[in-house]
Amino acid sequence: MNTISKNFRTSPLYLLKIFKMSRQINKINTSRVSNLSSPAKIRRVANQLNLKNEKRIRFSHAEKLEIC
Repeated sequence: MNTISKNFRTSPLYLLKIFKMSRQINKINTSRVSNLSSPAKIRRVANQLNLKNEKRIRFSHAEKLEIC
């Protein structure tokens, strides 16, 4: 298990960090600033981040972020 606690993983600051990093990856991949309104796009970009210990990000039907 990481040193990062589960509460921290679901904290707004952690999620904000994911979205900021995903925006940077988006700029690199598309060479333009595109919005991340599509859940599929968010999922793809977030998985490219390959979070610690190769954890994947899943989205439930309610589109809540789950780190498994």
